[in-house]
Amino acid sequence: MQRLLRVLLRGREVVQGGERDVAGACVFGMKGVGKSCAVGRVIERAKQQAPELQVVVLHGEIEERSVLEAFQEAIAESGGDEVAERLLARANEDAYQRARRVMEHWRRRHVAVILDDFAGLLERECSPLEQEVVMLTLEGSTGPEIAADLHVSDGHVRVLRHRAFAKLRRALGEEAP
Repeated sequence: MQRLLRVLLRGREVVQGGERDVAGACVFGMKGVGKSCAVGRVIERAKQQAPELQVVVLHGEIEERSVLEAFQEAIAESGGDEVAERLLARANEDAYQRARRVMEHWRRRHVAVILDDFAGLLERECSPLEQEVVMLTLEGSTGPEIAADLHVSDGHVRVLRHRAFAKLRRALGEEAP
């Protein structure tokens, strides 16, 4: 929980020999063991230290309507943000583009985006080996570390990572590069 709190508040993770910047953290495990409750407690602690922390929670299937509703709820709970509201109201853009614009607007703020049931999305879209690569990547493992763990080449890890993230971007409605 301390590691997650550090990531939320400082965007940094302690690693051997110091700290490094991270974009986020992944909490995963078996269904029904209390991950959501644990993350909720960490969010509560983080809000005590950073009351401006904005939380966007997406449950289950990630679809356009649920993305917009989650961001609208986060804006309302924070007391409103006219710029973010205008960005979300752009009917000529898809929901994911609007959410991306809001995140760009919030780039210097403390924001937690929680994908509840990311594992379900990962299982639906990716092969077991791709799932493993994604999870190890999200934990902060490097390509060579993942290659050693999975007993494959570093090049194979790069291919698996690229394919997996392309599949996830497509599933989330984004253009894959």
